[in-house]
Amino acid sequence: MKNFTIAGNIVDVLHRRIFPGTIHITDGRIQNIVQDQGQYSQYILPGFIDAHVHIESSMLVPTEFARLATVHGRVATVSDPHEIANVLRQVWN
Repeated sequence: MKNFTIAGNIVDVLHRRIFPGTIHITDGRIQNIVQDQGQYSQYILPGFIDAHVHIESSMLVPTEFARLATVHGRVATVSDPHEIANVLRQVWN
């Protein structure tokens, strides 16, 4: 896996602060985050995990839902498939 760095204004949600810095990634893992004195226009945020979602309510197949969700910062979902049973019941009756 490739090693790289990314720099920007880092949003630290745990400590409720934003600071300029560089993230060093080695073999796909963050090795360290270094605060620096750079002036950056972009922000680096942690990904959003949607804790409760009904994919079938979106009327999209899961792959299309995932493509659209990642554009908005979601990196994972906890999907509740209970509505699938309701849809199947309508189809079978």
